[in-house]
Amino acid sequence: MLDLVFDAKTSNWDKLYNRLHDFFLSLKISEDKIERICIACEEVFVNICNYAYQNCRDDTKKDVKIKSEYENNILSITFIDNGVEFNPLDFKKNKIEKKGVEKMKIGGYGIYLVNKIMDNIKYERKDDKNYFYIYKKINSNRE
Repeated sequence: MLDLVFDAKTSNWDKLYNRLHDFFLSLKISEDKIERICIACEEVFVNICNYAYQNCRDDTKKDVKIKSEYENNILSITFIDNGVEFNPLDFKKNKIEKKGVEKMKIGGYGIYLVNKIMDNIKYERKDDKNYFYIYKKINSNRE
């Protein structure tokens, strides 16, 4: 299990990437799959850093908790922040599929990408915090 906390600053992505990468390697996940999972994680982390705390009071602790575990062939990664409530799953993915990426306005493509890379994603708001869960099935022989 991996349990981390980082200040919500995009400059912390490299440190987070290294910790995630090492953890995924310890699970014997293939480098190719690790890189795709890390792309999804980067999208989530950067979105939290850029948007979760925009309208928060100055005294709000601005951090991101990241938890990851591997159980029953499922890799789960949870991102937790105490920023403003925002459900990224409310974005209509059909807009991208109907218009095409090149015709999209800025916004929404990152979550679309996360949804394409990962097998399942989920959002919930509880205890005044945003919980964003991403899941990837990893074969029992590890990929």
